[in-house]
Amino acid sequence: MKINCHCGSTILDSADALPHKAHLIPDQEWLSLLDAIDGAIEQSGPSPREKEAACMRLRTRISEISRQAWQCRDCGRVYVERADRQLEPLIPGSDDIRRELFRSRTSEEPTT
Repeated sequence: MKINCHCGSTILDSADALPHKAHLIPDQEWLSLLDAIDGAIEQSGPSPREKEAACMRLRTRISEISRQAWQCRDCGRVYVERADRQLEPLIPGSDDIRRELFRSRTSEEPTT
């Protein structure tokens, strides 16, 4: 996916673990997600097939309720996916906004 930022830059979404991308979960969905996690743990039967099915149900639920967001590395503008899956641009309040709001670790750190 490519997002053409208002500043003229292009925001690319062509890989996993991007430092300029986030997955957001609305607070209205938070408790139902925790319930889904509990259910996946409790209902994951002893067989590998049952465990995989529980994991897939949980992943489906997360995909249904989460939204994606991307930040432009050049101007700091954030684009958030609305409930209708259209992008909503959020304009920074100042020029000194951090350009890596979604980075959780350096690229050298392991993911697990």
